[in-house]
Amino acid sequence: MKWGVLAAVLVLFAMSNPAKADMVMRDQNGNYVRLHTEPCAISPWTKEWKTATFFYEKKQYAACWRLQGETVVVLDSEGDITPLPVRSFRPETGV
Repeated sequence: MKWGVLAAVLVLFAMSNPAKADMVMRDQNGNYVRLHTEPCAISPWTKEWKTATFFYEKKQYAACWRLQGETVVVLDSEGDITPLPVRSFRPETGV
């Protein structure tokens, strides 16, 4: 139930005003994925996706994301797909 509520929050976040805070997942090594509300325009295939920023091993990638069940699916500019648990994301603070 708790994850369902968080998934619902992410869905509402995706449809909300872009002025609201981004959602972010960070690890202990300084890597992060930040989810934005703007549509992703990498290709016609991603027109239903939103933009993301993916920072991994000191390199930043443009990316797209979408919610699939309880998983945030991230497609980065290198063509890699990374599934991440929705429960790992929190509202970004201090931005």
